[in-house]
Parts: sequence; structure tokens; C-alpha cells
Amino acid sequence: MSTLSYEPAQRRLRVSGACGREDAARLREAVSAYARPGETLIVDLTAVTDATSDVGRALLDARRTAACRVTLLRKSGSPVDSCLRTGQPGISSERRG
Repeated sequence: MSTLSYEPAQRRLRVSGACGREDAARLREAVSAYARPGETLIVDLTAVTDATSDVGRALLDARRTAACRVTLLRKSGSPVDSCLRTGQPGISSERRG
């Protein structure tokens, strides 16, 4: 199970650890809860060690339906990066490190 923490000053939701099927709904709800119209929410996935396809779909769905722009920050070539790319062919990383 992953760990979620929110940093309001930076409008950043940090996710760390392994993200499994049980985390998908939790992540979707967290993005929805912290999305504010007219602002950008950063979902920092750089500390995610593993992610299932359910998590990738949940994050992409949450980004698509959020009340604001959602940036999914992850490491290039990481398990979560691969998961997101598999979930939506042709996806471009907004920020990768």
C-alpha cells in the first residue's frame, strides 16, 4: 500500500511506495479532493516503486475529470512511467526527471 501526503503550499500530492489495485480508488479520490478550479495540482510519483495497470488507469481518469490541470510528475523509465504509457498510448510526459 502506498503513502499519500498533501503539501498545500505547493499544491502537491506526494505518493510513495508500491501502488497496487487497492490504491487505485484512493488515488482517484485524492486527486479529486485536492483539485481546485483554476489551479494546477502536481501529483508527485517520483517515490513510487511499483504500480499496477489499475493505478495507471485511475490516475489518467482522475487527471481527465479533475476540476483543474493535473501534472503527473514521475521518473522517466520508472514502473509508474511505464504504467501510464501503457494506459494511454501516445501520452507525453509533462515533466520527467
